[in-house]
Amino acid sequence: RWNRAAWAVMRARTEPLKQTGVPQDQAFTAASRLQNSVRYHLKTPEGEAELAGPQGAIWEHVFRVSFGMSLPPALQLSVVRDISLKLCVHICEKSFTETLKKATAGLPNEAKLPVIIEHMERLTAPVFETFGLKGEAGYLTFQKALVDHTSDPFVNHLTQAYNYITAEAAGTTF
Repeated sequence: RWNRAAWAVMRARTEPLKQTGVPQDQAFTAASRLQNSVRYHLKTPEGEAELAGPQGAIWEHVFRVSFGMSLPPALQLSVVRDISLKLCVHICEKSFTETLKKATAGLPNEAKLPVIIEHMERLTAPVFETFGLKGEAGYLTFQKALVDHTSDPFVNHLTQAYNYITAEAAGTTF
């Protein structure tokens, strides 16, 4: 459900770009870069506060409509960094990448995402639980924390690394 919700938010951000004739993949990339650029350039207490209002309203709506819950409590940056590092270590393990490679072998690209998600859920659940994040609510709490801390270079690099490793093992791109 998180992927559908995140996709809905990104589509809402990219729809105006698509109406100008920009292909969807380019609109998605442009919207992602714009958001990261805005976060980078407004990385002051005032700038973060300015972004927090609209972003908070968007995510409050997404959580209420998509998951029937209010926003989870915020995670401290140090916790998000610790979780991201543990996830990256586990995703880099040969046992995970080989299992994922075998599970996605021969599948068309569009059929790989559900398989990737299933494998990621099995890998991430025990990591999340060591930080007191249980079940879907724990997963959603971490995903929202990644959104909150996307401008942190350490979190950003780890997230990019494990997304790349996962995509490479599955023979796809995100």
